Amino acid sequence: MERTQDVKGRSSGPYSLAPTPRPETVHGVSRLIRATLTAAFLFLLLAGCGNEASSPSASSVSQDTRPRNPPATLAPLPTELVGTWTTSHWLDQSGTQQIVRKYVFSPDARYGVPESGIYDYENFDRIVENPNVDVVYIVLPNSLHREFAERAFRAGKHVLCEKPMANTAADCEQMVEAGRTAGRKLMIAYRLHYEPFNNALIKVVRDQEFGKLRVVLADAGFPIGDPTQWRLNKKMAGGGSMMDIGIYALNAARYLTGEEPVEVHAMMDTTPNDPRFKEVEENITFQLRFPSGVLANCTSSYGVPLNRFRVVGTSGWAELEPALTYDGLKMRAGTWTKIEERIQPVINHFAAEMDHLVDCIRNDKQPLTPGEEGLKDMRLIEAIYKSGATGASVKT
Repeated sequence: MERTQDVKGRSSGPYSLAPTPRPETVHGVSRLIRATLTAAFLFLLLAGCGNEASSPSASSVSQDTRPRNPPATLAPLPTELVGTWTTSHWLDQSGTQQIVRKYVFSPDARYGVPESGIYDYENFDRIVENPNVDVVYIVLPNSLHREFAERAFRAGKHVLCEKPMANTAADCEQMVEAGRTAGRKLMIAYRLHYEPFNNALIKVVRDQEFGKLRVVLADAGFPIGDPTQWRLNKKMAGGGSMMDIGIYALNAARYLTGEEPVEVHAMMDTTPNDPRFKEVEENITFQLRFPSGVLANCTSSYGVPLNRFRVVGTSGWAELEPALTYDGLKMRAGTWTKIEERIQPVINHFAAEMDHLVDCIRNDKQPLTPGEEGLKDMRLIEAIYKSGATGASVKT
């Protein structure tokens, strides 16, 4: 059952404040964790890296420096897919970690993993036999999200899935139903919902610190590189910048207002003859109208660096810039006569969202960002593409 929104606070609903995890760190984490009464995560990743595994850091948003190849320990499969891979820096700060066991699900014997614990895309379904895997974290090209979510559910595992949730809203609906049928949690990895700076910006709006919210500005983009990468393949990615980075701006507009748009309008443009954009769009600007009258102006780009969320009320404003990178986030707020910087705790975004899912599994709670959250974004993305193609506004 979907939770109701609390437009005045963050105590319940899809836009509730996520608690800041404890800053304790467990060092020496292998590539997969198993914590006492928590969950072990099996990670699936493409050689070119999934959305979150390779997003730019705050210091590199001006150029596409995201890793394009897996560690040398990985043996690529015929379609450039690797079996499984994870990176320990996501996990080192997880507040739920108490006992760490060495489970590495990767096609490499050097980690001492038994043959029975090595998976690839063909034998993935054998995880049903492995009680040490509780959660599958899907960090694959978008076109594979539904397939592996359904396979994980059939194996009795919970699923943490990267955004966008899938290539189509119809696939998202099937993923939600598969999780419901299996009686397992489906959470979409919207890490900014668990991050203190973004939650502080939400609180500014909910508290009406600068009066009634009237305008939201949300811009997300980076100059993408290698023309052969899967993000620029329409079949695998589902689209271009809107699917990969623009979804941050869209989702931010929704969680900052705490409302769902009733109308969208979009314009698209792509640099002619650019080999990167033979199949997908480079730039989209889109506007959202919300029931309260708030208007959001958003930008998605594969051509320029963009990294800002700003809310404007009747008596002042607040913004994050950078807003969506892993570190280096900054918050400012001001009126017409005063501007101040606001400091927030710095946490590991991945650890925070993983801790949240573990808590939901242990206590049978609805995740803050369930499959329904990803479905809502995908329905809006389809409306944005429709508007961009036709030039007409689309009611949602």
